[in-house]
Amino acid sequence: MLMMPLVAPATEPAVVTVQPPAGLLFHPKQEAPASVISLNDSLLSLELSGVIADLAVEVGQMVHKGTALLHLDPWTYRSQLQQAQATVEELQSRWQLAQRQQERASQLHKSGHVSSEQFDQRATELHSLSAQIKQQRTLLQAAQDRLDHTVLKAPFTGLITERIGQLGSYVAPGSPLLRLTDIEQVELTASIRPDQGHRFDASWQGQFELEGNSYPVRLRALLAIRDVSSRTQEVRLRFTGSLKPAPGATGRLVWSHPKPHLPAWILSRRDGNLGILLARGGQAFFYPLPQAVEGQPTPLEQLPDDPVILSGRESLQSGSPIQLESTR
Repeated sequence: MLMMPLVAPATEPAVVTVQPPAGLLFHPKQEAPASVISLNDSLLSLELSGVIADLAVEVGQMVHKGTALLHLDPWTYRSQLQQAQATVEELQSRWQLAQRQQERASQLHKSGHVSSEQFDQRATELHSLSAQIKQQRTLLQAAQDRLDHTVLKAPFTGLITERIGQLGSYVAPGSPLLRLTDIEQVELTASIRPDQGHRFDASWQGQFELEGNSYPVRLRALLAIRDVSSRTQEVRLRFTGSLKPAPGATGRLVWSHPKPHLPAWILSRRDGNLGILLARGGQAFFYPLPQAVEGQPTPLEQLPDDPVILSGRESLQSGSPIQLESTR
């Protein structure tokens, strides 16, 4: 019986769909916890001691810069001012008398009726009184300043968020009386991972997402110090839009990765390596991506010329015959 030689059946080309790699690229979203902070959040106090005589503001009240917020009883400081003023007036009267005596002594000294010693004595008295008046005027100005400082004024426009001092209570110098928070001058602080920090530069842009609203932000500063416990780095950002959230609001800082990435689902593993399968000359070609991580989008530094195989790639190896079917 004549035996026919065995012939291996030809491998049928796998039907695959392909797409240019540029059509698969996207910029993954990055995010980090963030909160809004005020640039001016101050506990206000006075340099003087005294009894609070008037407290004209309440918690939740908006005040403008220069608004009088609190008054101490000014009686003691007004008395000091009046005493200093009286001393200046007394010294001025004595100076006027000494000036007339010095002028008369000068005339008599020229005619020889007053000795040089007497003339010098009058001149010294006039000079001494001038120095005393100058010193007392300094004390008078200090007394006026103390009286002015019995009024606590708002150093900036903001919101009263805490009222510590109470009407009729005695306060010591430096005692906190009111808390004033600036709700216009605000910025965003966020904690980012070390691998995210190198992407922040002057051209960086992002969004602060809060309760369904988005606020555009730009980088102000990336702090070089890292938190030891959380292993994160703080970044400070400015709001660029006209609308700004209130201090204390917490949300998410969201931005796009600057480099284009391939989606994680397109990755295939061959011989222990991750990469993508390309269609090249009727065959599949494995294109390794050394930086790829399983289950994560992969940055693509350089676009290959060949289209990427989408469906039908599961059993393909480099060199497997394929039949292209364009995607719609």
